[in-house]
Amino acid sequence: MHPLTASELGSDFSLKKALTIGGLPFAWITSTPDDYLGAYAATYLREEVLQEGLTRNLAAFARFLETASFSQASVLNMAGVARESGIGTKAAEDYFTILEDLLIAVRLPAFTKKTKRRVVMYPKFFFFDVGVFRAIRPRGPLDSDEEAEGPALETLLLQHLRAWNDYGNLGYSISYWRTPGGEEVDFVLYGKRGFFAVEVKRSARIRAEDLKGLLQFHRYYPQANSFCFTRGRADGMKVGSKSCLWPMHSMTLQASLLRRNFVPPPTSRSLPVPALPHDAAPRVSRRELPPTTATTRLDPHAPTAH
Repeated sequence: MHPLTASELGSDFSLKKALTIGGLPFAWITSTPDDYLGAYAATYLREEVLQEGLTRNLAAFARFLETASFSQASVLNMAGVARESGIGTKAAEDYFTILEDLLIAVRLPAFTKKTKRRVVMYPKFFFFDVGVFRAIRPRGPLDSDEEAEGPALETLLLQHLRAWNDYGNLGYSISYWRTPGGEEVDFVLYGKRGFFAVEVKRSARIRAEDLKGLLQFHRYYPQANSFCFTRGRADGMKVGSKSCLWPMHSMTLQASLLRRNFVPPPTSRSLPVPALPHDAAPRVSRRELPPTTATTRLDPHAPTAH
């Protein structure tokens, strides 16, 4: 089960709020989301690891979590994380595997299908939810909120892509593409339904050089449909012959647009687009359940009360 999406939150969705507290259901119904997310990071993750007997060195695991948070939405440097955490490389690999087994994190592979040039092969790392990422990442006088904005925006989009892909049984593999020279596409979706290159930019003004990753990808993979989510104006830019900018201000709107592109009609673009299965049978509304029940039904990662 994924964090809540914009379409599930409906009119309650706020991009600014989602970039701060993420999509865990209880974070949206409590009056103290920061306290809840802090408890989640401090209590649930460590207790779950301890109860499962996955590691006995919780102090090292806590250092590892904080260090890993600085790798959010970045190409993973295993040796660097191990060094900064004060643990061995093998222990760091084991800890990353623990996070994946608990569905707390995901390592996004590099897209290498029929590659025509050398690309970075190491995976990118993501905690599964923006709010969890922000709760784990240290904040203090030397830690700027702006440094976390880019990874947070990228994480929010990945949350939605994974949810739409899984709930709709769309069957896409999700990866990323990066050259040694730094040209990058944040997400590549590839499957029998289509081929998509997706970027996200926090800048309010998009320039042509901001799309060099998409342009390079299109050069090597002209079959791909390219899109860039932006918080600024969404017009005037093209990759190939198609406009590629989408506004980020309404993720609910993007959900509709993505469905139209991810689930093309079988014969004609003018035919009605089939709705995703979870649209026809939405999950129970958080408004219909008391907070404790909502947490149990909708949030498998909620901390247990003691």
